[in-house]
Amino acid sequence: MPQSHSRILVHLVFSTKLREEFLDEEIQPEVFSYLTGILRGEGHTPISVGGHVDHVHLLFGLARTQSISKLVEKLKGSSSVWRN
Repeated sequence: MPQSHSRILVHLVFSTKLREEFLDEEIQPEVFSYLTGILRGEGHTPISVGGHVDHVHLLFGLARTQSISKLVEKLKGSSSVWRN
């Protein structure tokens, strides 16, 4: 029986609200670790998570079980709640 294989890599970049310089060097490891955990928990394969003081870069393999829009909603919503 033939099988279909695919791998979709996504490079997602999003900024802090109003480009506020919230992600200083002290908090970055916690935020990036938290976002990595969300990716894994949703079934995606994190490759690289990083960023700067006012934005985040995520490179990951997209799972077939979730759309990008739902994942972005989850990532941004959860990280915003975590921050507050």
